Amino acid sequence: MSLKKSLSYCILTFYTAIFVLSFCLFIREVMVMPDASSLRPKIIKPKTPPVKKNLFLLCFLVACFAVNAQSVNIDGRLKPHLDAFFDECKKYGIDYHEKLFKLKNITIVDTLPLSEDGYTLGMLQRDADGNVENIIINWVTLLDPEILKVVAFHEFAHYFLDYKKHVCSDCGIIMAKVNTSYFDIVREWEQQVKNLFEESPAYQRKKKLSVLTMSMSDQ
Repeated sequence: MSLKKSLSYCILTFYTAIFVLSFCLFIREVMVMPDASSLRPKIIKPKTPPVKKNLFLLCFLVACFAVNAQSVNIDGRLKPHLDAFFDECKKYGIDYHEKLFKLKNITIVDTLPLSEDGYTLGMLQRDADGNVENIIINWVTLLDPEILKVVAFHEFAHYFLDYKKHVCSDCGIIMAKVNTSYFDIVREWEQQVKNLFEESPAYQRKKKLSVLTMSMSDQ
């Protein structure tokens, strides 16, 4: 794990610990009832109630936690496709939040190879430790919105659905290594997306776990 990510995890752990501690203090202030002796009238100087102090600290830490977590740079041209992909994830019960916040960028670049000898329309970039940190798409996909959609879903599936390899070389599906015609895929888009999710390693793993849980509960 890189030094930068290790530091981020340390900061996140620190915020979480403080958050839990503050929450416990808040609950204690609210729930603990005063004894009879404490009900006698006393003259005290006005001060900020402990509950309000703890509540303020709690809100502050939650805000810090949110700012620290939501640091993924998402290209606006890809966001509609990412949102559509996440809608499908929700439909199939596949969690994507943890993986999302491990990324730095989901963006379109002009640095991927594009020549007569070969081209790359999208890829996952990894750090020195082999962890995916960027999902990048070749700028040339912007020439056609349908190609952009297919390539975006292809790369998102590699990362969020755990497709480690391509399903085939050129077979007219989203997870093919090469697609002779992207427009054939788009013409049957709903079925293509259905197959993409139902055949994904992430969904298959979820199904097996669900079956195992049900069988154990029946025993």
